[in-house]
Amino acid sequence: MENLEVTINLPSLKFNIPEERINFHYLERIIFDLTRKIGQELLEELLQIIDDRLMAERERGILSNQGKRLRYMTTLLGDITFSKRLYRERPGKWKYLLDEKLGIKKNQRVSELCEKAEGYLAFVSGSYRNSEDLSQRFYGDSRSFESIRGGVIRQGKKILKEEKDQIDKELIKALRQTEDELTREADSRIVYIEVDGTDIHLQHEKKKRAELKLGIISKGKERRYRGGKGEAKRLQDKFIYTGIVQGDEFMSNFGLHPSN
Repeated sequence: MENLEVTINLPSLKFNIPEERINFHYLERIIFDLTRKIGQELLEELLQIIDDRLMAERERGILSNQGKRLRYMTTLLGDITFSKRLYRERPGKWKYLLDEKLGIKKNQRVSELCEKAEGYLAFVSGSYRNSEDLSQRFYGDSRSFESIRGGVIRQGKKILKEEKDQIDKELIKALRQTEDELTREADSRIVYIEVDGTDIHLQHEKKKRAELKLGIISKGKERRYRGGKGEAKRLQDKFIYTGIVQGDEFMSNFGLHPSN
């Protein structure tokens, strides 16, 4: 839906004020109540305009208009009533385009701003009954304290879920980081060991022959030359150890190298 440009002409207002009631407090109360009333009508008309626009711009052949449904909602401006169109998709799914566009939840009867204001008043005043009383004093009307309590519970569950989702997200992120670090650390500790031996002739020794053992430690293979297209390889961080000793002693000495 494109940017919404709406012109709404306010109706002319006419009212009488008894002379004995003329004072600033009374005038302020009247103007405040009128402002809320005008706000209710503006909000109702805007909802109707948006619903009409969504109907005109909907995808033809996919959503079937099933007519209007009357709804009400308690807002900071007071109670409002409005109609919204119900649509049916081909597979049999039902939806309100107005709800999807404005983020109105299923069966929502109170605006989020109104619920938050009531919850805040309950918090600072210490009880739901006090919240009802303060709302009545401020706005001239209020929901029952039981309804306010239900709204606070819903808001609390929503906050707890958002916090839990955030904690789960951070935990998964931390676990993935730890896993990546462990993988990198493990990769950095992998070494390759090759051991072999060959017979050699000895001079000026009691034994004429012995086995020369050779051990090589490396971190794998890498390109021999940085430039060019050659595929020649060489051992990375190579260490060589040789000895003419027994096999157990050779492997013990060979294993003392820091790369192992």
